Amino acid sequence: MKSKTICTIVIALLMTSMLAGLNIFSAKAAITTLSIINPGPDGYPAKWTASLPDAGTIGTENFFFTGDQYGKRFFINITITGAVNVKGWGIGIVFDHTKLSYVSAWRPTDHIFKYAEDQGWTIVAPSVSTEVISPTQTLLKWGCTYIMGDPEWSFTGDGVLAQIQFEIIQGVSRLSPLLTTSLTWDTDWTSVYFHPTGSEVPNLNPANVKVQWVAPPSPIFYTKPATYKAAEKYEDVAIEIWVRNVDSGWYAVAFQVALWFNTTLLEPTYYETGTWLDGFVDGDESTLYFAYNDFHGDPALPYCYNKWLVGAVILPGSSGYIAPFPSGEGMLFRVHFNATFWTIFPEEEWTTLQVKEEAIYDIYGLTVPLGISEHAQYRAPVITLGLDIDLYTQYDYPYGGQGARNPSDMFGPQAEVILYARVVYNEWPVQMKLVAFEIRHGEFYIYREAYTNEDGIAMVKFRIPWPCVNPVERVFGQWDVIATVEVAEQIKNDTLSFMVWWPVEITSVYSKFSEYYQNKLSPPNMEFTVEYRTLSMQIKPVVLTVTVYDELGFFIGYATFETTVGWGEYHLPIDEFKTYTKDFIVPMPTNAVVGIATVYANAYTALPWNGGVPYCPEASSTFNIRKP
Repeated sequence: MKSKTICTIVIALLMTSMLAGLNIFSAKAAITTLSIINPGPDGYPAKWTASLPDAGTIGTENFFFTGDQYGKRFFINITITGAVNVKGWGIGIVFDHTKLSYVSAWRPTDHIFKYAEDQGWTIVAPSVSTEVISPTQTLLKWGCTYIMGDPEWSFTGDGVLAQIQFEIIQGVSRLSPLLTTSLTWDTDWTSVYFHPTGSEVPNLNPANVKVQWVAPPSPIFYTKPATYKAAEKYEDVAIEIWVRNVDSGWYAVAFQVALWFNTTLLEPTYYETGTWLDGFVDGDESTLYFAYNDFHGDPALPYCYNKWLVGAVILPGSSGYIAPFPSGEGMLFRVHFNATFWTIFPEEEWTTLQVKEEAIYDIYGLTVPLGISEHAQYRAPVITLGLDIDLYTQYDYPYGGQGARNPSDMFGPQAEVILYARVVYNEWPVQMKLVAFEIRHGEFYIYREAYTNEDGIAMVKFRIPWPCVNPVERVFGQWDVIATVEVAEQIKNDTLSFMVWWPVEITSVYSKFSEYYQNKLSPPNMEFTVEYRTLSMQIKPVVLTVTVYDELGFFIGYATFETTVGWGEYHLPIDEFKTYTKDFIVPMPTNAVVGIATVYANAYTALPWNGGVPYCPEASSTFNIRKP
């Protein structure tokens, strides 16, 4: 028969004396209770990676989670209430090892024997052991006592014995939406030693764990740009088909959508596939894309309409589908048209490119509920007769501000800006005419002029100034440009604005927790959040890095992340930031010194070893590393 106390070694240290009188310790056991309590992440934030549990279950014996928690970790508090003269404890906890996996255990800094520890008394706590006791159950055994000094002391009151970390190893899904299990006590391995009367099994409260699948938010199909104004006859019109709000919990593997368009205004030409879905292909999975545009016989189409029908599918490999599944947002296709219809100013012709026949399928062949798709508005080119001038920068259409009064995409500090002014009369280039340029921002006034060439284009360039004193305050913000020309006593101008800012700006970096406890046996993970932003309409590559120093300036860890930023479309207003957040995990090394540590965050075009340069100044903040 198994011993009722902690383990053989602990028993030997505990049983220094025993008093008779069952009524004495039976009364103590009757009021003493061991419970398995849900402390929530605040109990030890560095050890909890599962989603926030139902707030109503914190402080109770219930652990209720929503959403797929596969691979996530949480911990339990082993608490004692009504303790009277407790000098040792032993626990046996039974869990279903097909649903949960034991990870680690520790005594928190305020455990019930902290007084004995502070006195320098020897703490006796054999290592945690586990034993498989059935095809589905594992028994976890642990205990703790101490060698008492002088004067004698034992614990009375309520407190925490230990914290134990588990990992959820069974997922929930649309077809299997509920996971339930329990954490129970083995009375042969659970007891409390009352000094000096002996050990007894106290009242025991088990715990319940439940993970409930809930339907994630619905994905949405949309187009980029949302509004497209063609500038020239026969222009190549590129419309991107995107999907956003995709949650990996849908297990989505197939995407289909149609873009209906007016054939009077647009003629389909070719298509390109996106790369977003390829990022979720693992192992020997593969991706299949298809696109068609000849559907004049479809009776559902309105008169004079055709459609692009496109689809993208992840095909399973020999082992089926491999996580992770598609999440976030990304481009599926870019379809191209020829602008075959135009109007003469001031007349305009608009049409809607309709997102239709959208569907997403999961690994079970079920359709995923969708949000309301967002269509694109298209305006045919507007031809201006008589004298006209168009001012724009070196960026490709539409990001250079092509078109009357349209702003350009942003520029970074000290960047070279190339200004073009195209002068035409009745759509024909006007050559050898002087065009005046004026650039203004704050104290800066720049005046230039240039002749138009054989294509009617005048060009000047300048570099954004960067004075030695307060350059950010003096240079950053909106810059305004005007170009003016005179032809046959007719004067015409066009204006353009652009922003000057850091191409990518790190606005903050901070530790998710204000302090971490150094632990040489089980070092914690340091977790950091980097917040960053951009004004760029165009997509830019960026490599984010975090680097950590301890109080003495020793390097103790780093992490990197490669991504892209930018609106991905011609976006107004030009001073609206697109913001991002990225979390990093950096393991704390055992040599990190206790004290105030510093984390630094940087944004580069590429890693410096690969020729990358900074986008902006680095950001930093501090946090505490404490002794256990």
